[in-house]
Amino acid sequence: MLNTVRHLGRGFSVRPRRSGVHREIIAESGADTEEHFSKVVVGNKVVTFKERAEWWLDWLQTRNNDPIPETSVPSIRSALDKWLIPNLGDLPLSEVGNGALKILVCKMKGQLSPKTQHTYVGFAKEVRKSLVDDEGEVIFPTTWNNGFIALPKVNKRLQRRGKVSAHDVERLLELASKEWVWMLYILAPATGMRIAELLAVEIEKHISPDCTMISVRQQVKGSKLVQLLKTDAAYRVVDMCPEAAALLRRFIGDRSGLLFPSTKGTTPVSYHNLLKRHVTPDFERLGIKEPGKATHSFRRFRASILGMKFVDNNLQKFWMGHENNDITAQYAEQMFEMNEWRQTEAAKVGLGFNVRAFVPKPAVRNVRKNRKESEVAVAS
Repeated sequence: MLNTVRHLGRGFSVRPRRSGVHREIIAESGADTEEHFSKVVVGNKVVTFKERAEWWLDWLQTRNNDPIPETSVPSIRSALDKWLIPNLGDLPLSEVGNGALKILVCKMKGQLSPKTQHTYVGFAKEVRKSLVDDEGEVIFPTTWNNGFIALPKVNKRLQRRGKVSAHDVERLLELASKEWVWMLYILAPATGMRIAELLAVEIEKHISPDCTMISVRQQVKGSKLVQLLKTDAAYRVVDMCPEAAALLRRFIGDRSGLLFPSTKGTTPVSYHNLLKRHVTPDFERLGIKEPGKATHSFRRFRASILGMKFVDNNLQKFWMGHENNDITAQYAEQMFEMNEWRQTEAAKVGLGFNVRAFVPKPAVRNVRKNRKESEVAVAS
């Protein structure tokens, strides 16, 4: 029996003096043992899941060994705030086991995709495992049972993989309300670049004088430029066919700075605004909008074109920014420094779609403003 009152969390406590029947129940349960106490309390303090989760996210960003990039933080933060902390936050860390995760999975069922459920449960497991002693040993080790937790099977065939066809791209070019949107609808499927990468391109820094090559060195997060990319393989040069290069030269003219600046001119177009004001409405007008289908569909389009044109597999991965762990490919990496060869291959592939010329659209009237003006006129 412990000699002091010790709080075990969620209404449990161990007291030195109890009636006989209560003492027997507690003794049988083991709740008054040092072993049980050490499983709940660390440093005379109950460690809750919420407290450790906050520490874990900070550690992911500041650890010496492979810290996560700034761009990964919002998605993890969202998982913690929307699901893990509301459902697990008040629990002592030692109680976040198979049973607690089973309840969490039941709540996520029908709300999140199987893949997302696996990811969020993985976060919870990592938070529990993150509490270690001075020797690096996990303080609350456990054996996870995914069968008991009832995590759903991830069926890759059913995962959302939005696609666009050459015909879709051509119709999008006809719908583009602004010239920069029209140019983006060309470059996205013509290069296979991630939209965050494309929006971060600076003319003098990243585009060759003849516009045949774009160096991918940064991306957009929100409305800011971030000097980190998704993976090491994302640092690459993307070659364009002569037709795309000519269109880009004409679009740039004598401009400098960001290729796709916001109305301020000093910041890039944000992905959120691009999606909300252009991509989503245009997809809906064409009747091709589906859940999970957005700008990444352009990237899949380019990958399919490269495959159909039988482009060298290593070159495909290089242009798309995909990791290549093949030893032979790593030995042959000098081929990626052969600009002429790469550009010859890009010319063979071409765009994969026909370009529809940009047609300026009439300015959209501000209906709300005009309505207010009419009301004022009537009142006067």
